[in-house]
Amino acid sequence: MAVVKMKKAFIFSSLNLREALIRNLHKIGLVQIADIQKIDGLKELSVSDTKDSDDQINKIQFLLSFLPTLPKEKKSFIQDMVGAKNLITKEEFANSVSNLEWKGIFSRCIEINKELEEIKKKKESCNNLLQELEPWHDFNLPLDEIKGTRHAFVILGKVGIEVYPWLFGDLSAKSNNFILKEIKDLGKDRYFILMGLRNEEERLTLVLKKFNYSNISLPSGKDKPGELISKTKKELTDLHGREKQLQNDKLSFSEKRQDLINLYDYYLWEKDLITVQKHFGKTEKTIAIEGWVKADDTEKLQKHLMTISKDIYARFRDPQEGEDVPTALKNNSVFGPFELIVELYGMPSYYEKDPTPLIAIFFSIIFGFCLGDAVYGIVLAIVTGMLIKKYKIREEDKKGLRLFFWVGITTIIIGALCGTWLGDLPDKLPESVSFIKNIKNSLMIVDPLTQLIRFISIALGVGVAHVFCGLGFKAYQNIIKGKFFDALFDQIVWITLIGGLIGWAISRTGAIPSGPGAVSLWSAKISAIIIILFGGRDVKNPFGRIGLGLFKLYGASAYIGDILSYTRLVALGLAGSIIAMVFNLMAFLLKDSYIGIIFLLAILFIGHGFNLIINILGAFVHTARLHYVEFFSKFYDNGGKPFKPFRMEGKYIAVE
Repeated sequence: MAVVKMKKAFIFSSLNLREALIRNLHKIGLVQIADIQKIDGLKELSVSDTKDSDDQINKIQFLLSFLPTLPKEKKSFIQDMVGAKNLITKEEFANSVSNLEWKGIFSRCIEINKELEEIKKKKESCNNLLQELEPWHDFNLPLDEIKGTRHAFVILGKVGIEVYPWLFGDLSAKSNNFILKEIKDLGKDRYFILMGLRNEEERLTLVLKKFNYSNISLPSGKDKPGELISKTKKELTDLHGREKQLQNDKLSFSEKRQDLINLYDYYLWEKDLITVQKHFGKTEKTIAIEGWVKADDTEKLQKHLMTISKDIYARFRDPQEGEDVPTALKNNSVFGPFELIVELYGMPSYYEKDPTPLIAIFFSIIFGFCLGDAVYGIVLAIVTGMLIKKYKIREEDKKGLRLFFWVGITTIIIGALCGTWLGDLPDKLPESVSFIKNIKNSLMIVDPLTQLIRFISIALGVGVAHVFCGLGFKAYQNIIKGKFFDALFDQIVWITLIGGLIGWAISRTGAIPSGPGAVSLWSAKISAIIIILFGGRDVKNPFGRIGLGLFKLYGASAYIGDILSYTRLVALGLAGSIIAMVFNLMAFLLKDSYIGIIFLLAILFIGHGFNLIINILGAFVHTARLHYVEFFSKFYDNGGKPFKPFRMEGKYIAVE
C-alpha cells in the first residue's frame, strides 16, 4: 500500500541485436524508456522515418471509419464508461494480423467510396430537378418550346398566393398585350407563366419585381416536364438500387473490422518501435537504453534479456536526488480500486506517500452517506459484481467497477444503520411481512428524518475526522522528511486549535462536562498563540512575523467552512430518501386492485431506478468534490507523472 519503488535501468547490447531487443522490451512491457544521458562517446541512434507506418495507419483508419460497425463489435455502455480496451491473447493477435489481406479490401473500398460520392451528387441533382419541375408537371409543352422568341418573351415565375390576385390588375395597367396563366399552387407560392411582346418585357418585369417574384429557369430538352419527371424518378430508383448494392458490399467487408482494428494497433506499434529509438544512444558497435522499471521487476527483466542473448547486459540503481521518477501505486484488492480517484486528480510525486488507503476509507463512508439507502447499495454491489465477472477486460480497467462495488457495500451498511430501505418501503408493507420492518428497526441507530440534529452531528464528525486525517497525513510526511517544526506549526497546532474549539462548543451544549470543555478551550488558546508566534516563522522582521501569524490564524475560518461543507452529506442523503418516499406514497395509493398493483410495481421499479441513477451520480460528484477541495488541499501534491511502460497497448486493444 505505497508508491512503488523504482530502479533506473541501463541496458546495453550489440547493434546487431537492436531489433530483437526493442521488440522484446515492447512485448514484456516492464520498462518506461527515458532519454539517454548525454555522455562522451555516446551518439544519438539514427532512426528511419515512419512514412510507411503512417501510410498504413491512415489507410486502415479510413477503413475503420468507412465500414459500418457490426452489433457484435459494439462495446457495451459499461466498457465505454470505463474506457476498456479489447483484451486478446498474443496468439489471437498474431493470427489476426498475419492472415488478413487488407490491401485488396482497401482498394475496393476506395472504389465504393468514390462511386457512393458520385451517386450522392447525382441524387442531389435529381432531387433538385424534381423540385424545380414539380409545379410544371402538367404543362403540356416540350421544355425547349417554353421560351421566348425575337418578338415575344416568356417568363416563368412564382409569387406569394396572397398577392397574386392584384398582379393581373397591375400588369393590365401597364399593357393590354400579355397573357398571364396560373400554373399551380405549391406551399405559400403560386406559379405562373407570363407571355407578352418583347418591347414591353422591361415594363412588365418591373411590375413583377414589385410583387417580389422569383424567376424560374427550367432545363432545356425535347421532353415535356411530366416526361422528364418520370425519367428523373426512374434514374433516382436506379441510383437507390446501386447505392444499396454498394452498401451491401461495405457490409460484407465489415466482418473484417476486428482484424482491421488489431492491424491498426499493429502498425501503431511498428511506428512506436521506430520512434522510441530516438531516446537511445549508441557507440560504434553497441546500443544503450535508459529507463525506469519497478524494483520488483528487475529480476524478471534480467532473466528475459538473458533469453534473447547473453550479449545483452543490464544494471540497475536507485533514483538519485533531483531525478524525475515516474510514479506507480500498489495497493491490495480492497484499496486498489480507489487509486482511480488519485489518478483522476493527479499522481503523487515519487517521493510522497500514497494516500489511497485513507481515500478508500473516507470515500466509501462519504459516498455511503450521500447515497444512503441499503437496497440501493445492494443493487449497486450486485450489478457491479456481475459486470466484473462478465467482462473480459484488464484488471486496471476494472478499477471503476470495483470502486462502485465497495462503495455499494458501505452504502448497505450506512443505509441499514439509518433505517433506509427503498425509502420507507418496509413501513408500508402489509402486517403479514412485519418481520421486515422489525429487522429494519433492529439495525437502525439513527433516523435522519426524526433525529436530524443527531444525523447532522454525525456528518460533521465525519468531516472533522476527514480534515484532521488530511492534516495528520501531511504532518506524517513532514516528519519522515525531517521537517518536525513544519509538522508541529503547520498541521498539529491546527488540529489542536480546531479540535479545542469543537470540544469547547460541544461542552456549551451540555453534551460533555464543563471540565473537558475548559481543557479544550485552553488547548485552542495555546494553539492560537503558537500560530501567531510561529505561523510566519520564515519572516525575519518580528512585527512582520506576528502580522503573518495573525493572518494565518484568520485561516481558521476556512477550516470551519470546510467542515461545514460536510453537511452536504445530510442534504444528499435526505433528498434521496425523501424522493424514494414520494415514489412509495404514489405507488401505494394504487394498492387496492389487481390492476393497481401492476401500476404500483411499475412506479416502484421506474421511480426507484431513476432515483438510484441520479443519486449515484450526485453521490460520486459530491464525494469527489469533498476529497479534491476539502481533503487534498490539506496535504496533497499531485506533481507526479504516471509510470507508463513501453508495452503492447494500442488505441483499441491490449495484448495479455
